[in-house]
Amino acid sequence: MVALHRHNSALSAVAQTTQMLAHDVHKPFGLFQMGLGMLSQARSMEEVKAISNKLLPEVEKALSSVNGLISDVMMVGQKITLNLEKTSVESIVESCLNEAARIYPDA
Repeated sequence: MVALHRHNSALSAVAQTTQMLAHDVHKPFGLFQMGLGMLSQARSMEEVKAISNKLLPEVEKALSSVNGLISDVMMVGQKITLNLEKTSVESIVESCLNEAARIYPDA
């Protein structure tokens, strides 16, 4: 019975990690899709440059996050030392709101 519980816990952990990875990988693709839609509606080269300058940092940030997550997943099972940092919920929420405001300034 204990072995079955451990097996189910392991499967649950794998499922949660897979969902987290899929969610984070989805973000850059969503940014690309949104950017392509905005670029296809651009009326001038200046507008294309403005859209590109606005979206490029966000895409790079999302890709960096995905690369970090993939590195973390690849390290599963290896002996590592965690580097924990204290942070506040408020700072995380503020960061998310700032990112959303940058991407959707008219919202």
